[in-house]
Amino acid sequence: MNLSILILLALIAIGSCCGVIKHTEDQPITHEDALCGSDKCPDNYRCELPDPNTDCDNEDGCSTAPKCIAIPMPKPICAENEVLKTCGSACEPTCDNPEPECISTCMTDVCQCREGFVRGDSTSDQCVEKNSCKKCTRECSENEKCEFVTLPCEQEPCAVVDKTLTLLLCLIAVSSATKTCGENEELVGCHNTCEPQCGYTPKACTEQCIMNACDCKDGFVRNSLGKCVEVFQCTKETTKCPENEEFKGCGTACEPTCENPDPRACTKQCLVNVCQCSKGFVRHGFRCIAKEECPK
Repeated sequence: MNLSILILLALIAIGSCCGVIKHTEDQPITHEDALCGSDKCPDNYRCELPDPNTDCDNEDGCSTAPKCIAIPMPKPICAENEVLKTCGSACEPTCDNPEPECISTCMTDVCQCREGFVRGDSTSDQCVEKNSCKKCTRECSENEKCEFVTLPCEQEPCAVVDKTLTLLLCLIAVSSATKTCGENEELVGCHNTCEPQCGYTPKACTEQCIMNACDCKDGFVRNSLGKCVEVFQCTKETTKCPENEEFKGCGTACEPTCENPDPRACTKQCLVNVCQCSKGFVRHGFRCIAKEECPK
């Protein structure tokens, strides 16, 4: 006879039906009644018989069925460079995507890469140092290093998130020991090769920055002579505008674009010393093109 049924009969024999299925001659205990059965409990649950001293759920003190109890799962053992997180990210950073956009879902008790590490490529599940991914979009030269760099961004989608963009770039190594910056400049770890200039601030840039080089201080821009000056000090002579653009001492705040070639409603704001599209040209993305070249 099944052990569980023997236990139930033993409980009845000592004068208590509390915690077991009440039975009569017309309704005897069956094997199906006495056990949860493997088909009754879901995965990771076990069948537990009621406690005859506490599990009374009706007036005559008889429980109706055993219970399915969740089996405590052991916490995972984390691998090298991993940490156990009680609330981990559903979108763990990887070499291919070091800064993933993710939903606010909490993964409980999972091993994830510790700070400074990301999950390797598709051929490896190990956590590796972020800087060891080495997947620059081009082959770096001998005096360059492939490094992750966070740059300001004014385009979607990064402008919507936190106005920064993280890229793997080839950085030109420059010794800071002998580097002396000029007036209105400061030494930075990663100099943006597309820093603000007289007339405009580049919105698209090559995937390169120079390590330990001199940037213009905040509030200053670089003129065509290579000096850092305040915007009001920019002149037509010291401003090199891109193709199809011209220097304007007082530019419009509503520059014509392909989407709106003839803006009518505009503030009377004057943009001082800027490069804007020449007559007959309109802004399209980062360039000025002829009106007739605009996408239909």
